[in-house]
Amino acid sequence: MEWYRINKDGSYEKTGNVLQSNDERVIMRTDLKNNKDEKLLLSTVFLGLDHAFGEGGPVLFEYMCFGGPDDEDQGRFKTIQEAQMNHLGMMKRYSTDSGWDVVTHKSNYDITPKQEKLLTEIMEFDVGRKYSGLKDKLDSMTLQKSPTHMGAKLRG
Repeated sequence: MEWYRINKDGSYEKTGNVLQSNDERVIMRTDLKNNKDEKLLLSTVFLGLDHAFGEGGPVLFEYMCFGGPDDEDQGRFKTIQEAQMNHLGMMKRYSTDSGWDVVTHKSNYDITPKQEKLLTEIMEFDVGRKYSGLKDKLDSMTLQKSPTHMGAKLRG
């Protein structure tokens, strides 16, 4: 088994048997909730331990879903970019396609311009949906007018 550490730029190197702190190992974390107030956590982390077990290049990144319809769904990846893109793809799937609201999102490592564009689209859609829902609620409310002020005329 080979252990690795992740650098601030997202690259990694062999370290022997030293595991980094959890904060350094979190690549992305997204908390979501739906209209039933159910919660969902999307987590992408640097594993530190090569999960390829000698078959091809090291597999050092893992995505996992906690809660929701895909509870404990996971995927493993060789590069930080693959792991980040998968995380954003799952965020999009839940947020824009399935109606879950993004409560918090945190990225601890730089993302590519393509990933930034996708993240922006997801967040703008999420905010737009929330605004639209609020607007619909306001539009459906009937405003009560006071009968004492209706039809009043000013005297000159």
